[in-house]
Amino acid sequence: MFASDRGAALAYRSLFGVALGSGDPIGARDQFLDCLRRFVAHSEEQGLRPVIMLVREDRLALYEHLGFQSLYLGDEAVLDVGAFTLDNPRMRNVRQAVQRSANFGVTTEVVREADIPPSLVASLREITVRARRGKREEGFSAALEEPFSVPHPTCLVALCRDRLGALIGFQRYSLCSGSTKLSVDAMRRVPGAPNGITERMIFEALQWARHNEIIELSLNFVAFRRQLQGL
Repeated sequence: MFASDRGAALAYRSLFGVALGSGDPIGARDQFLDCLRRFVAHSEEQGLRPVIMLVREDRLALYEHLGFQSLYLGDEAVLDVGAFTLDNPRMRNVRQAVQRSANFGVTTEVVREADIPPSLVASLREITVRARRGKREEGFSAALEEPFSVPHPTCLVALCRDRLGALIGFQRYSLCSGSTKLSVDAMRRVPGAPNGITERMIFEALQWARHNEIIELSLNFVAFRRQLQGL
């Protein structure tokens, strides 16, 4: 659905009597309201209920102005690259996990996807299959397609190997906001991999980001974060 002069657009799908929008509109922000108005009008003409999921909290007033009601589901976990440190009492568990991976002899490296040789790409695809036990990723709208099924040369990949040099996991990140931010696309590890390798790869991605003028690193969606913090 486009704004009147096509300066903004909203992606949506008709499903079970609902017009389901996938996040905020994209494009010129001053045209978001017009785009959403047209989306609501079109939905009503088609007898569909307009729904938009995963909208930004600072744009809720825009939706409420159009009669939407909001339901809190959670937050995106975003790390401030410059300020983040493991030398913090709250990071004790993460710090210990990173150290455990080192004790297991795990090694990591961060590379551009464009620099990964075809033979290594095949190994990464195998990890994806093993990690998902042969099943495809379903239901995570913020991810790209199945990892390494389509090339993304500019993506960043954190590779993890065991003490013998065998690949046991990877994480892929997409550059965004003019290459100033990283957003996680996929996290995979083989069954039985040593504890702490997920935290270790995130930590290594942070170190890479810190030395390459990246200001933020976005991790997985955190469901019901506010409620969980109160436990």
